[in-house]
Formats: sequence, C-alpha cells, structure tokens
Amino acid sequence: MASMGVGHVAAVHAAQDDDGDAVPNRQPSASTLAHARRRKVIADAANNAKMKSMWKHQVAVYDFYQRHDVQISVAFLIFANFICQVVQRQVDPAYTHSDDQSNKTLWQAIDTIFNVLFLIELLVNVYGSWMWPFLSQGWNLFDCFVVSVGIIDLLSLMFRFTYPPQLKTLRLFRAFRVFRLFGRIESLKKILDTVWKAIPGVINAFILLLIVMSIYSVLAVDAFGGLYQDACASSEASGHAPSIPAFSARDECYGSEYYGNFTAALYTLFQILTGESWSEAGVRPILHYFQTKNTGIRNAKDNRGDLSTFGVSVFFVSFILINSFVILNVVVAVLLDGMTSPDPVGADDVGEAASPKEDGDSKPQYAKDLEISMQGLNKEVADLKSMIDALLQMQQAAKLPGTAAVD
Repeated sequence: MASMGVGHVAAVHAAQDDDGDAVPNRQPSASTLAHARRRKVIADAANNAKMKSMWKHQVAVYDFYQRHDVQISVAFLIFANFICQVVQRQVDPAYTHSDDQSNKTLWQAIDTIFNVLFLIELLVNVYGSWMWPFLSQGWNLFDCFVVSVGIIDLLSLMFRFTYPPQLKTLRLFRAFRVFRLFGRIESLKKILDTVWKAIPGVINAFILLLIVMSIYSVLAVDAFGGLYQDACASSEASGHAPSIPAFSARDECYGSEYYGNFTAALYTLFQILTGESWSEAGVRPILHYFQTKNTGIRNAKDNRGDLSTFGVSVFFVSFILINSFVILNVVVAVLLDGMTSPDPVGADDVGEAASPKEDGDSKPQYAKDLEISMQGLNKEVADLKSMIDALLQMQQAAKLPGTAAVD
C-alpha cells in the first residue's frame, strides 16, 4: 500500500510538472518585458484608433521590425555604411574638403543608397511603434536626427542646391550613424546604459578634479606666470636671437605662454595630467630657471636656490599624485560601480529608464522581484500542502475495513 501511495504522489507531481504548476516559470528578462509592454500599448492604440484601416497592420509591422534577423540586418547596414565612410576618407579624402570631384558620382551613389535604406528603415520603425512607444525611446529620436541629415543630402541632390554655410556642419553628423549600433545590439546597449547610470557620480568626480586643477592653476599663475620676463624683454629690445629656455618653440615668452593666465595654466596642467611631454615642456624649463648660473635668464627679483627647486618639485609631484593617481581612479571606480550595480528600473534603454512605467506602478524593481519570488514560494508551499493532504487521505483510506483484502 505504501508503494501505491508513493506512486500516486509521483504521478500527481509529474502531472503538475507537465501542467507547469509545481515548477515556477522562469522570469523573462527586462528587455522582453519592455517589448511586451510596448507591444500591448501599440495593440491597444491600433484597436482604438479612429482610422483602423490605416493602423490595422501596425502590430504585424512592429513584430516584423523587432525580429532578431531584421535587427541584425539593420546593424549590418549601419556598419557597412561606416566602413564605406572610412574607405572614402582613406582612398579619396580630398572629396570632402577640396575641388577634386573625380569620384563624385561614386560617393554620391553610395550615400544615396544608404540614405534611402535608412529612410525606409526609419519609416517602418515609425509605423510599427507610433506614437508614444516610438517617442519614449531615446535611440529612436537619435535615429530621426541622423536620418534627417541624410534626407537633406537627398533633397540637395534632387533639387540641385548646396548647403548654406551655417548647415554644412550638419553633414559631419553622418559619421555618427555608427552610434545607432548601440540601439540594435543588446550587449552594446547594456554597456551604454550602465555608463548612463554612472554619469551622476562621474560628473561629481570630474567636478572635484576641476576644482583641484583650478586651485593649482591659480597657484601656477602666481608662481610661474612671470618667469623669464626680463630675459624676454631684453632679447626683444636688443634684437638678439631668443634664448631657448626663455622662449618657446613659437617664439613666445615661456612664462606668459604656459602660465601667463588662468586658462593657459589650466591647459598646461591638463597637458601634464595626460603625460604628453609634461616634464620637458611644463616642468624642466621652470627647474632650469631656478638652477641655472646664468643670471641674465632669471628675473632680477628671483634668486637661484635649491629651496625654490624643491618647491617646484613638490608642486608638480603633488599635482600628479592627487589628480592622476587618486581622483582619476575615483572616476574609474564610479564607472565600475555603475556597471556592477543592478538595474533599478529594468528598462532596456535610456529613454525608457527616464520615463515612468506604463502601468503606473511606482514600486522599485527589487521590490517587484521579491514579490515575484514570494509568489513562487507561496505556490510551492500550497502544492506541497496539497500533496501532504493527498497522502493523509490515502493513509486514512488504507485503514478502513476491507482494504487489506483488496490489497
């Protein structure tokens, strides 16, 4: 009888597994949930539209556009356009900035093909996702801006007009088409989303960096802005060849060019922070100024001494240690923290992350995940209770008179 009870329980459990009741369903990803919400909104809007005949294919077009193979094809198209731009700048760079138009027909034909394809792709996306599901996504707005530049190119070829000088810079934005890949490839989109989430912390770190650099810039103007001033003045007055330490490679007085005002000092310190010839260009001439025995180079009020040299060394070494080794690493730490922290909203793009949920639910994502887990746990407890009740009933039935003979 015990084997019969065990078999019955196993059969009940297997039947519940087949029905998908005992085992909780695996939760879909945030991207899948976002697509499902958008599709529901689109379907409701198409059903309630005044001109239903116009929007009756909207859901089908949306499903077609969201297919994986279609998205891969669009990504390949964007990448192919970028490769063509790279090839054009390599083999025929004069086409964009000179009168050499020997390959004009070829490059215009390539641009026209891509502009038409991108326009068709945008129209399909607009029809399938119109209205708020389309406008609520930042990548769609970016696509509209980039494709609009290509539309202006098409109109210029059709109606034979040239860009006004104020609009010529718009053509430079065609190079940003490759950024549309971030909206098509999920892994790239996740990276950009994590960087977007880390922006507030990174901005705070950069503000701290700017404040520290500004403090050092103010000190640098006061300490080094007048270096080689007398030597430069005497050289210009006598007409002699400029001295190398006193004058820069642009025949400007070193002190006034590198540290003469706040912006010059700030840029020089930024150059030092990047490590680009910072020692020879930004520091060595100052050390030479206080170390040289040539009194004609130093200003009359400045004296040669090891104390000044030590002060200059402490100034620039502390600047490098504080900014390069501490604050910049803080920026990296903030970025890593943004990349490793869980998504608080569960949206699949920046535009949806900034917008409220369509169902008006203001619960944070971790609360929703906890609620889903508790629901699954409660369901498992209920299933376990029902199986225990079934075992108890079978055990009671086995104790009734006549059951032994049946067995």
